[in-house]
Amino acid sequence: MIPAPLGNLLANLPATVAAKIAAALPGLRECSGMSGGFDLEDLKAQGIAAPAVRVSAMNIRPIGTGAGPHRRWGVEMAAFIITKDALGLSRDVAAANIAQALLILIPDQNWSTTGYGPAERVELKVLVGTQSRKLAAHLSAVVWLQPVVLSTLPPVEEIPIQLYAGQDPDIGPGNEDAYDPIGEAG
Repeated sequence: MIPAPLGNLLANLPATVAAKIAAALPGLRECSGMSGGFDLEDLKAQGIAAPAVRVSAMNIRPIGTGAGPHRRWGVEMAAFIITKDALGLSRDVAAANIAQALLILIPDQNWSTTGYGPAERVELKVLVGTQSRKLAAHLSAVVWLQPVVLSTLPPVEEIPIQLYAGQDPDIGPGNEDAYDPIGEAG
């Protein structure tokens, strides 16, 4: 029997994170969830209004089991930071400021959603290269592992508690009828 899924956790994760980032960083011109990776070709093709953050679930892998058959998965997440030079603020400084805010915001976040565990292994990866300098843009990513549980726990049968008292020497196998039940019989 396949356990019941916990909603659309994987599909909703990038948008859920992006909404929290947008609320924390209202100065962003754009902040949204997306599918897959992001590179300079995407930046050129999409004409993103900087400063911006794009959030994506990159990969998913098993990270262990919980109680019984309850599996935990690790979603490798990325918040891509896109900045351009602006009046009075260089693209590198703007990117560092956004990265710093994300590095403070993301650790231990479960995004207030059942099924997401606390974010872990948060780090910054700078993706700037010669091509991005030609575009006068900065591209970096804050990456992390987001633990998730994709299904509910299977139903369990309750085992009633039974407590009995016996007195030596009438204890052990073969003497059960000499025991006195304690509390209410279930």
